[in-house]
Amino acid sequence: MDWKLSKIVRNREYHIENVNLFDLEWQKEGQVELKDVAHAMRRSFDICTVTIRGNTVRFAVCEIAQNVFCFYLPAER
Repeated sequence: MDWKLSKIVRNREYHIENVNLFDLEWQKEGQVELKDVAHAMRRSFDICTVTIRGNTVRFAVCEIAQNVFCFYLPAER
């Protein structure tokens, strides 16, 4: 699966479809190695899903510093 950089989050607020991902329970499905653009290196990101209004949303996330998260979304999203 191809991934595209979505956002770097520092305030634990990242909204998809007007819902904050940090308010939901993340289901981990695996891992993928992606670029941590803030530190110009590759890291292991968790592949996670959440359900928003009956729809499954998949994303990759890594805590790249204390309370700083890097998110990727599938390239087709």
